[in-house]
Amino acid sequence: MDSPSSEERAVVTFLQMPVVPPLARVRRIYIDKTATILMESEIEVHERLEVVEKKLNDESDPSKQAFIAQEAHEIFRSGLARCLECLIGVTLNSLGKLVKIAISHKEWAIDDTAEWARYRTMELVEERLSPGISCLPTVDRWYRWACDGDPIEMESAGFVEPWCAPVWCSRSFSILGWQNTRTRSHERHSPERTERLISGDRFLWRDRLKNELQRAADQEGIDIEVQTADSILLGSQRLRHGQANMHERKEAVKPTRQQRPKYEVFKASADYRTIRFRGNEYKLTSNQAEIVNARRYSA
Repeated sequence: MDSPSSEERAVVTFLQMPVVPPLARVRRIYIDKTATILMESEIEVHERLEVVEKKLNDESDPSKQAFIAQEAHEIFRSGLARCLECLIGVTLNSLGKLVKIAISHKEWAIDDTAEWARYRTMELVEERLSPGISCLPTVDRWYRWACDGDPIEMESAGFVEPWCAPVWCSRSFSILGWQNTRTRSHERHSPERTERLISGDRFLWRDRLKNELQRAADQEGIDIEVQTADSILLGSQRLRHGQANMHERKEAVKPTRQQRPKYEVFKASADYRTIRFRGNEYKLTSNQAEIVNARRYSA
């Protein structure tokens, strides 16, 4: 049986969106924020490249063209890298939220909270990187919009296919290489070279996001274990402290055998008008004294 294509996986991921309200909210926020990051990055890079490309096309000196092409290369590659770093930030933020949501829902009975959150966040990453409405993976779409802006030809993906990337998009671009090959300013890579170039960045994005997510999940797992251990230790210390305080209070209230006052159980004066019983003194009338005296000797 053939494995599903990236388009099929994207559809399955979309159809299997979380039905639990907290998870659905995290997904919605993640998709919206990453879409905004991508769009703003594409527009920013394209507007800067338009200025550079105009200078490149107006310049006839090959040596000067090489330096202008280098500027275009730096704008493109740095813009692509910054976009990835922003996506990583949003991804790790979503991981942290999912960890807290899992901890707050004990009824879900999740054994490994950090690993569960990593898995669910990776689902969001795969959905973001997979082909969307334009049928283009995220990196492919970023390349096209950053380099060419709004598509002119309304093809299935919005661009004339096969699309070819400008030569200065290459990671290995150099002024010396430009001068040695006598590349013209308007030249582009072949479709095959473009695919190899973009597939390399596709792998880089997925690999970076996956690895950063794994590292963050590992740290979250360690933090959870440490917090749990600290809570247990603190609870144990409070219990011991409480027991010690209770014992101290009891000892303070209850005098020891040595501290208890010593007294005779019964003592009376000669006429029994004054008696002491269990440490208390009583004054009796004559009749009461006679009764006490009589009962004492009759006992």
